[in-house]
Amino acid sequence: MSRLALRGLEVPDTGSVRDDLVGFGLSMADLLSGRLGRVATSVVGEVPRNAELARAFRSSFWATLQSGVHDILCRGAHRGEVHGSAPLDLLPAITAGPFILRLMVTGEPLDEPFVIRLVDEVMMPLLTMPRPAR
Repeated sequence: MSRLALRGLEVPDTGSVRDDLVGFGLSMADLLSGRLGRVATSVVGEVPRNAELARAFRSSFWATLQSGVHDILCRGAHRGEVHGSAPLDLLPAITAGPFILRLMVTGEPLDEPFVIRLVDEVMMPLLTMPRPAR
């Protein structure tokens, strides 16, 4: 699975956190709409019951996704595009969740309008709006 997870997932560096997230999301949508999506659909249900499979999935697909999102957000923060109180630790899960839901539950397409809406209406507001102090 690690070769599948790493092959083809692009982490763009456009100079804009929004454009990088859209590009990353489109790359993820392309991968999950193909062979990787079929493999993920068949193995994800086994992850909670199989420790070895869980380790492989986390160290390949999940680690790749986390690393890509982390790189994009760090560059955006360095450029001042990400608010200091943004919940950066939540963004990989917020990125993956809607993709997995569509892939495994609703069957809705992983297409460009979906990716753009996810970035513009969910991710960017979380990254740019100040949070109340805890």
